[in-house]
Amino acid sequence: MARTKQTARKSTSGPAPRVQLSGSFRPGGYRFNYGNLPLQQHVVSKEPIIPDTAMASNAAMTSDAQMKVFSTPEILVIILSQLPHTSLLKAKLVNKTWASLSENVEIQASLFERPRPKESALYAETYSDLLMNKFLTPWPTNEEEYANKYPSWQWRQLLICQPPVEVLEVVQQISQRVGGTLEFRTIIPRPNGLRMGFLYDAIRHWHQVEKSPVELLWNRKTGDLTDRKHIYPDGPSYKAFDDKPCVTIWGKKSVGCGQSGGLTYELYRSTRNSTQTQKPRVRVIKSDDEKVKFSMSEPKLVSIDLGLLRCFMEKDEEDEEEDEDS
Repeated sequence: MARTKQTARKSTSGPAPRVQLSGSFRPGGYRFNYGNLPLQQHVVSKEPIIPDTAMASNAAMTSDAQMKVFSTPEILVIILSQLPHTSLLKAKLVNKTWASLSENVEIQASLFERPRPKESALYAETYSDLLMNKFLTPWPTNEEEYANKYPSWQWRQLLICQPPVEVLEVVQQISQRVGGTLEFRTIIPRPNGLRMGFLYDAIRHWHQVEKSPVELLWNRKTGDLTDRKHIYPDGPSYKAFDDKPCVTIWGKKSVGCGQSGGLTYELYRSTRNSTQTQKPRVRVIKSDDEKVKFSMSEPKLVSIDLGLLRCFMEKDEEDEEEDEDS
């Protein structure tokens, strides 16, 4: 029905109100996704255990040999170093002999307290099962919860993995309403190995300073794309010949409709048209008694590779057809 003068809507001329959309990032609230943790889960068989009478009859004969093995430090180190992290911690409580082995470099490496010696045998775990337990606990959702939650000193000293990664990579993607998605990057060297305490503090810093949701990316090298469907249309990527294994903190944020892009984007926008010499946009991560300075790179434009996206869609369709046939 056509509107009359009496039923016509009032004019909405003038600047649009900049209110925050529902579901967008709330100031003071944090989101954390630990990503696809590269940890193997130990599957326990549900089959009933049937006693082996032959083995039982030989138990007494082998007890002396077992005692000799368990009393030989060199052999005991090899055996204990194959245990999962939490089991190895419990093994230290068996007796004084086992507890004394905690100073052995192989055992300390299995406990993720020090880098694995290059000549060592491969251990059962590349990643500590304590990493899974700690990262799956509820993460702080605001500044007050961060202030009231402080992981234990022992946990903070543990290496993220073995062999240790020596680089923490930080990636910030800003989706603009006009102009596409900008990606800022930096790498933070950790020559003595990335430890859980510093990773925790870096995530906390990113939450509190950038006000950005965080996702962790594992089993990567510096310069790798955060999403295989993305490309850099206007130039080369961040890849370099000396890229190293790393863990990546990936933050994603938007601008417009009440959202700011965080400090990284705000400082970039304020200086990009300035005629003055730009000062490095330095950040500081405080971790225990350490203050680590870093700055984000000049951004690169990121877009979706439509050809690759089509391949992914076709692959998904093929998988669905196979599921239907099966």
